[in-house]
Amino acid sequence: MTDQFDHSGRPGRSRDAAATNEQWRERYADTVMNTFGTPARVLVRGEGAHLWDADGREYIDLLAGIAVNCLGHAHPAIVAAVSEQIATLGHVSNVFTSPAQVRLAEQVVELVFPAARPGRSKAFLANSGTEANEAAFKIVRRHGGSARPRVLALVDAFHGRTMGALALTYKAAYRRPFEPLPGGVEFVPAGDVDALRSALGPDVAALFVEPIQGEAGVRELPSGYLETARELTSAVGALLVVDEVQTGMGRTGAWMAHHLLAPGVTPDVVTLAKGLGGGMPIGATVATGRAAELLEPGQHGTTFGGNPVAAAAALAVIDTIRREDLLARV
Repeated sequence: MTDQFDHSGRPGRSRDAAATNEQWRERYADTVMNTFGTPARVLVRGEGAHLWDADGREYIDLLAGIAVNCLGHAHPAIVAAVSEQIATLGHVSNVFTSPAQVRLAEQVVELVFPAARPGRSKAFLANSGTEANEAAFKIVRRHGGSARPRVLALVDAFHGRTMGALALTYKAAYRRPFEPLPGGVEFVPAGDVDALRSALGPDVAALFVEPIQGEAGVRELPSGYLETARELTSAVGALLVVDEVQTGMGRTGAWMAHHLLAPGVTPDVVTLAKGLGGGMPIGATVATGRAAELLEPGQHGTTFGGNPVAAAAALAVIDTIRREDLLARV
């Protein structure tokens, strides 16, 4: 195929507009690292719950970007918020802040810890669920120090693919190519209270759990398990970290799945992402009590985390869920 060029000398849009699914996949194979395999479709447009591919076929989107597009595609509230923000202030270094970043931190703290006293809970804003769990892992290491080298996670857990988050992820096929991973992580059977009780001790820094395990096949933890986990971790001075990356932001009919499944439980750290941005890349690590103060200046950071555009999108998502009472319709 002969390239058509625009005035800048780059391949022009006319070539792209005429490209088929198969042609896009060929170009993908030539230029994109093969971490995801061959794309199933080349998607070019979305509206609400519908998607269109490069060949003009229409689909109902039942995947939602893997738990991301909680308001569907091209939702007017997100489009308006992002458009207004990018036209006003797109990015600043975290040497500074922006009203959108501060407002979003306030909002996620309120969503995760609704009964917390002002100033007791705080958020670190990142770009993904993996990054949110990476920050949580560092909070756990700061809490544990050399006296608490062990960290517990559950069999069949999935917490991400960066090296720290991968150390917390159970599946051998994900782990083996990158070993040795950060040490000290042990896995206990999900839902087994006796196994958890035996594993916990004064040398454990934290327990990581998903209230509903996603990678394991959408498996809910047994009734009472989170309550017992909170009791046992508190007894030995370990943190309880609840990963709400897939289950948070209303996917169970409550803002957080643990609010619904274990309403009396207050974790030390909760991680969020996916639906929080409604399609924009974002993550959040939300901590309360002493856990909220463990990371000090210079001990963690991110270039894009909390950027005004992603924060504006997340604020629009939260506002829309509240205004349209969407939790009652889940």
